Amino acid sequence: IYFTIRIDNKRYEFSTKKYIDPTHWDNKNSKIKGKSEEAYSINGYLEIIKTKIINLEIEYSLREQILSIEEVKQFLKGGK
Repeated sequence: IYFTIRIDNKRYEFSTKKYIDPTHWDNKNSKIKGKSEEAYSINGYLEIIKTKIINLEIEYSLREQILSIEEVKQFLKGGK
């Protein structure tokens, strides 16, 4: 599963190192279909990543700073 982030026409894509059968993927909702343990686990993991990025965006907004794609990359790689 790849995660894609876009900011100001710049794109950052990275592997979550999670693998699923592509037929189980729900494109509309960006998550795995079903209620299996695997679906709950991976969907939860994806939500954690989304939440971290949203929190970073909020943090920058509160400081009246603009979040760049480079800062997101650094954050996700553990540099912040």
